[in-house]
Amino acid sequence: MQTESEDFQLSCELHGHQDEVRGICACGDRVFATASRDKTIRSWVQSEDNGYVPLLTYDGEGGHTNFVTSVVYVEAGANEQFPTGAIISGSRDKSVIVWDPETARPIQTLSEHSEQVMGVNTAANGDVLSASLDGTARAWRGGKCSEVLRGHEGSVLAVLGLPNGEILTASQDKTIRRWSGSQCTGVLQGHTDTVRALALLPGGFGVASASHDCTVRTWTLDGSPIGTMEGHTSLVYTVACAEGILASGSEDNTMRIWTMDGVCTQVVPHPACVWALTFLPSGDLATACGDAVARVWTRCADRCAPAELLAAYQRTPPPPGELLSIEGTNSRNLALTHSAHTSNAAESC
Repeated sequence: MQTESEDFQLSCELHGHQDEVRGICACGDRVFATASRDKTIRSWVQSEDNGYVPLLTYDGEGGHTNFVTSVVYVEAGANEQFPTGAIISGSRDKSVIVWDPETARPIQTLSEHSEQVMGVNTAANGDVLSASLDGTARAWRGGKCSEVLRGHEGSVLAVLGLPNGEILTASQDKTIRRWSGSQCTGVLQGHTDTVRALALLPGGFGVASASHDCTVRTWTLDGSPIGTMEGHTSLVYTVACAEGILASGSEDNTMRIWTMDGVCTQVVPHPACVWALTFLPSGDLATACGDAVARVWTRCADRCAPAELLAAYQRTPPPPGELLSIEGTNSRNLALTHSAHTSNAAESC
């Protein structure tokens, strides 16, 4: 019988990337993918001991030539454009690549943005969506750009497809815009700095936004504010939602857990900036960190890391570069490194 605690605990660490992990997404029940500044995407599969081991690396011919900023998964059968599924990534090389999730080979390369692609997603009709520092978001169908969304007065950093077919974009201009096709149908205002990330609330009744103003806000789909979550001490880069719970990650090197009415119930320190996070189907959380490590967090006692690893992680951080090794062959007994990597606002893109 599995028992759960109220707080998330470390389950395992995943080493393999050679630079910051910048994006992360769940890929079905037992797999998730990470995107990195090392120009690669990696997928990880859950092992029999509830840890994760490397599955595939997406870095072959036709892959990204600069760091990968974002990644999203398309489930097999969910999108007629990609009947066997897909992994979609955006990069500083100004491109979006659609990958075959089984072979790690590119299916499509979408290259009409004039600046770095910051976010990728999909629309309700199956279109690929992208957000760029060039001030636009784009929709793509059949490998070609089908819509260009222009209207923001700054870079576009995130894009989200809504169940009703509309699209939301988040921008450096401090606003969120709602779109029907290429027509802007509404502007959500309230943040006082760049809006960095968007996530659909459970049930699809609203959205959450993360901002450089150090807050997370929630909104109804018609743009009415629901609440503001304050507590982070630096830029908030990422937000994710599950039933009854919201998680955010920040430049302040923490993940925060919130109730839907805005109460912070847990602060989870990381060795560096938390660039991205996602809930997994199991209810666990996976985080992408600036120390080049992805981590899985759980409230299930059966999936918690070994006591030695938990103690090593929870102790006062050692000097930069000190390695804390945990012996064993279990996939969850991975070496824990407190890296000297740091991130700052100048490197936020």
